[in-house]
Amino acid sequence: MSVFIISVVTKQDIYRQAVEDNPHLTEYNKTVFDNTRENLPIPARYNDFIEHNMPKDAWLIFCHQDFEFQQDPGEIVKNLDKNCIYGPIGVTSKISKQWHLIFREDRKLRPSIRTRKNMHSICLGQILHGPRPTPNFVGKRISKPAPVDTVDCCCLMVHSSLIQSANLRFDERFDFHLYVEDFCLAAKEKGIITKAVQCKCYHYSRGNINKLFWVKYEELAHKYPASLFFTTCVSNLKQLIKAHIHHPLVRQFIDEYDTSI
Repeated sequence: MSVFIISVVTKQDIYRQAVEDNPHLTEYNKTVFDNTRENLPIPARYNDFIEHNMPKDAWLIFCHQDFEFQQDPGEIVKNLDKNCIYGPIGVTSKISKQWHLIFREDRKLRPSIRTRKNMHSICLGQILHGPRPTPNFVGKRISKPAPVDTVDCCCLMVHSSLIQSANLRFDERFDFHLYVEDFCLAAKEKGIITKAVQCKCYHYSRGNINKLFWVKYEELAHKYPASLFFTTCVSNLKQLIKAHIHHPLVRQFIDEYDTSI
């Protein structure tokens, strides 16, 4: 089975530790884009690989320079459906009902029962995450691939035949933020499902949610105005839920009915 590992590198020592010298990756092809001189957008580098170096029949793993597989990724992908997109951690949305007993002030009448809908995000797939010496596990461990809205940009797994048949590409406007999330949403519009798949791995860094991130998040929301989606980039969606829910009807629902947020 053919597996290609594609990374954009600015810190050679970290890449060497996580990918190049990783004993679980020795038998696989590695493509390195050196970004130390030309700091080109990551999706542009990925598209360059797709256009000029992509094999016809291989699993492609687009991963960050600080993403370390702690098991053989070939064992993970060998039985996966080639018509889906995968990542080790993804996020999906869930609307749940909560039941509430409502009493009148005099408490003499029978209480009425009302329901209120609440929206939650669920991170599926568990990874070790964060800088040493205190990384922690994030996400819910899963026993089989599970559908999600998007997977995290730290690692994307997709078969080259799907990229060819669906003509998938990375949107280079999302230069350093949310390019994988956009890839998943664009694929969804073509009927392609994204799934989280459990694997033993370690992502060294926590990412940088800065002002540019929020600019790109708004661009992503405008690109998919009718889609309800979550991303893994922000964990505390309870406080920031308005910034992360983009379906207009859901925003209206929250404004009118869910006063707890």
